[in-house]
Amino acid sequence: GAHDALQLEPFEAGDLGGKLRLAQIERLRGSAPLFECTVESFSATAVQEAICEGRNILLHLPRCGIEARRIEAFAETAPLAAFGGIVLAGGDTAAAFLQMIGAHTLQVQYEAMPGVPVSTVRGGAADGMIVITKSGAFGDADTLLGCIEYLQGTGAMQVESSGGR
Repeated sequence: GAHDALQLEPFEAGDLGGKLRLAQIERLRGSAPLFECTVESFSATAVQEAICEGRNILLHLPRCGIEARRIEAFAETAPLAAFGGIVLAGGDTAAAFLQMIGAHTLQVQYEAMPGVPVSTVRGGAADGMIVITKSGAFGDADTLLGCIEYLQGTGAMQVESSGGR
């Protein structure tokens, strides 16, 4: 439905930024209707059921080497049109994902919160879709949840601390 959001986040994290990402994921787990899977291993049936139930999809990607065929397989299971928007965390993740779906431009519209742009995808499979991009180590424990809430129109939030880019 219009309230679903595809969330992409690196799967393994061991540095300071990684601890922040894990805190953000834990906050999502405690607050949002969430279905988690990895791009390497997911059940098409489970993903489709989660979409029908209106749950947010948290798709974990490996830190290095995202294979285009795996993203394509996921996109066939969960068509981008099924989501009300996409949140991409981490610049490398965002660049790889957007390239794989054939996007050629992000047209920045406004900010979901300071330092977190809301854009419209131009080109490719997600043409016209809203995407929120966030530096992987940016924000506090509530930042990812704030991005999802922003897409769902349930409220804005303030970011009290920020990390490096």
